[in-house]
Amino acid sequence: MLLDQMFELEGIELDQLSIKFLSDGLGTQTGDKFDYIKFRKAIKALKAMNMDHHTAVQSTLATAQTMSVNALDINKSAQKFLELIDSEEHKFNVALQRQSVQKIEEKKIALDESIKKIEESKKRLVELNELILSEEKRQIELRESIERNQSLLLEKNQLFHNSIEKIKNLVKEDLNSLK
Repeated sequence: MLLDQMFELEGIELDQLSIKFLSDGLGTQTGDKFDYIKFRKAIKALKAMNMDHHTAVQSTLATAQTMSVNALDINKSAQKFLELIDSEEHKFNVALQRQSVQKIEEKKIALDESIKKIEESKKRLVELNELILSEEKRQIELRESIERNQSLLLEKNQLFHNSIEKIKNLVKEDLNSLK
């Protein structure tokens, strides 16, 4: 995954599905020019050879300069990278909203309709008692489904946003080291 190639993510609590989603989205944005992504990959590779962070940054910047890329170019590219992360976050939020409508709102509507059916059925006397029992069971299932889906979506949202914040902080640390 792209982010694994760029950052030392071991030991950082990140949701792997969120990281994969983010990496897949960001991976489509890589080009041929020496940019922030290539800068970070180079730093990680140098650090894997037991080079300290500062030296790895300086060495990577020196290499970049041979390709007519300077720290300002890398800084601009890092800013663009943050914008891409924000764009991916927006895409995720839109998808989450769609899922919310599909998995929760539609079920809430179904639950409301079910309640109305029960009220009408109770007015029809004993012969409709079976229908009432059936709908009450459906309500329980819908409520359980709503609770499960709300918890799942809330957890996904929290995991994703926690992961985003941690990645943003890593990028911001790099930005600070580039100053």
